[in-house]
Amino acid sequence: MSAVSGSVSDCRSTFAYMDMLLLSPRVRPDVITYTCIIKAHSTLSDPSAALLTLELMKSKGVKPDAFAYATAINACARGGMRSGPPSIRPGLIAYTSVISCMGRSGEWEVAVKIFGDMKREGINGDRTVYNAMLSALGRGDRPDMVVGIWEEMMGRKGGEGVVEAGVDRVSHYGGRISPDFISLTAALSTLEKHEGYRSSSDGIFKDAVGGGVVWKGALDEDTWEVNLAGMPISVASAGIRHAVHRCVEEIIEAEGIVKEDLVFITGVGKGGGKEDRLTLKDFTRVYLRDELGLRTVGREREGGVVVIQRVVLEEWYRKYGGEE
Repeated sequence: MSAVSGSVSDCRSTFAYMDMLLLSPRVRPDVITYTCIIKAHSTLSDPSAALLTLELMKSKGVKPDAFAYATAINACARGGMRSGPPSIRPGLIAYTSVISCMGRSGEWEVAVKIFGDMKREGINGDRTVYNAMLSALGRGDRPDMVVGIWEEMMGRKGGEGVVEAGVDRVSHYGGRISPDFISLTAALSTLEKHEGYRSSSDGIFKDAVGGGVVWKGALDEDTWEVNLAGMPISVASAGIRHAVHRCVEEIIEAEGIVKEDLVFITGVGKGGGKEDRLTLKDFTRVYLRDELGLRTVGREREGGVVVIQRVVLEEWYRKYGGEE
């Protein structure tokens, strides 16, 4: 017998002894003890033993917490078991915990599988678990699946990427789930990396505006001011495009007349994302110039402002014929 197989055998013997101790009336283990044993069975890819330990835990009057359930779910994922008996099936909190954990560790495929298992168990997700999925898929750099999750949150048909991953969307979807700023940031931080998903990114930002997640309207119709302050750069870039698009619509409605300067309020700090290096003001200037061909000026007395002057907008509109 090799040293490795001997070690595994020794571990199994040790865990078997620990399981026997749990049955002893003299031993009073707590939730941490049970969870450690569940995790040990998970390490050995023994989901049945993990689930039995969870059931024993409940029979002994020790209430499993979210981490205990999440550990058991992980054991099932490692061992290829979809779910346990109905009496010990975990709830939404446990599924959310393990999806978040898998996402943070970069195991997005496991997160997708567990998300599908949750839905097949008839458990409708809430915004928190959907945000966890958006984050996990972002770490896996799967823009196709990010779009699918967002579409599902909005109550629309999900993307093919999610379907292919085995998520049973139709049977157990409970209706629209209103996204929040966390949802928006998680989605756009992935999509903005991929030029081919620009239209999807724009659609998601438009959804967010319509749902009041950002801005109550497209822009202040009286002053043409757009507030980007505090936004991560990935969100701000979509916001800039959205504002320019709305500005063009206003110009078209006014038969080519530009009423005001277009003003972006950026603040003086960096973008709100953890990885943002540029100040939001500098990013806005560069993005408008390089991506949209719009020259800007800064107001000296207002440090956190970027302005596209009315005359510049008129020239740009005539040059591109309203094609932003």
